[in-house]
Formats: sequence, C-alpha cells, structure tokens
Amino acid sequence: MTLVEDTNDEGKNRGFAFLEFSSRADAMDAFKRLQKRDVVFGVDKAAKVSFADSFIDPGDEIMAQVCPKSNSLV
Repeated sequence: MTLVEDTNDEGKNRGFAFLEFSSRADAMDAFKRLQKRDVVFGVDKAAKVSFADSFIDPGDEIMAQVCPKSNSLV
C-alpha cells in the first residue's frame, strides 16, 4: 500500500492510497468488497474504488526530452 502524503499539510495524507496485489483475483475480490455500501472509513465516508492505469516506464529516450525546469516534454 502506498498512502499519498499531503505536501501542503505535514503529517497528513491526501485521502487516497494505491494498493498492489499479488494476483488479479485478489485485486478483484478487494474491489468487490470495497464497493459494498456498508464499507465505511471514518465517519460515514464510503470507499471510492477504481483500478489505476499500469505505470509504463518511458525509457531513457523519452526522458531525455523532458525539460528539467518545467517537467514537460520539449
């Protein structure tokens, strides 16, 4: 699990996390369980669940095109 920290508020998180599972079946089981209406986090806050896009390593050639000052492609 990767809990995303809030860079503007030290010691707090941004309210979401990324979970990684060892198998697709485990991920689907967790997805289905977390979508149930009776799953709550904190005070009456239901979980919002979705699958993240897989990270694709852009490689050195693409990264060489990234402008270091603006982090955008040239």
